[in-house]
Amino acid sequence: MDGEAAFFAAIDLREAGDCEGAIARFELALARDPSLLQSHLYIAECCLSLGLEERAVAEVVRYLEAGDLAVETDRARQVLQDAGEDPEEYLPEGRTAPSTASWSRLRVEIGGGVGTFDNAVGLTVGGPSLGLRVLPWRYLELAVRGRLGLGPYPDREGTVRVPEVHAGLAASIPLGRARIVAGPLAAWVVSQYSGETRVDGGILGELGVRLSPPRTRLVIGVSFLGGWLVAPTVGGEVTLGLQLGRRGN
Repeated sequence: MDGEAAFFAAIDLREAGDCEGAIARFELALARDPSLLQSHLYIAECCLSLGLEERAVAEVVRYLEAGDLAVETDRARQVLQDAGEDPEEYLPEGRTAPSTASWSRLRVEIGGGVGTFDNAVGLTVGGPSLGLRVLPWRYLELAVRGRLGLGPYPDREGTVRVPEVHAGLAASIPLGRARIVAGPLAAWVVSQYSGETRVDGGILGELGVRLSPPRTRLVIGVSFLGGWLVAPTVGGEVTLGLQLGRRGN
């Protein structure tokens, strides 16, 4: 097995949760091809998962001292912080190459949005949302969220309340500090009109952008929605999320 094959085999083991096996393969990758410097960073992240903080720091130091201009300073900084070290004591000054952001597997978010239903009365509502997103794999995102739409009745006085629940999966493409998300959502809406309450289902498509500001666990998101939910519907949403747990995806 050559160095590159060992490197990608190690990544697969890491994604499967086998950190000990991944470390062995990353070490093999470095032995076969010392230019695969990112292996040191992956080993450091695996060591953190196993509670080996001292070795994690040592691997980050090896990674930084290699002098690679494409060093991922954000990930190195996160490992050092999680290991209880001050990143500024280790990170080189004057680093100008761009770095990529790390993403955790779990994120909670709150937001607000608007939606228009092209039904008999032309209903438009807006209101808050609460959601949970999971990254089981680097390029796949699972989501569930609840929304409450509020708006005036088009044909009489009063406020209409439209609770919704969405659940689905999406392709999630990492672009450094940003992610492009696109995929389908199963949706359910509770409608109340003229004293009648009913639950209807539908399907929506979501296209969104997520942005992680530097040195925070926050995620700012913008999404556009469209599809069928009782009637043709379109809408949009802005969210603020918080990443939970170790980052590295």
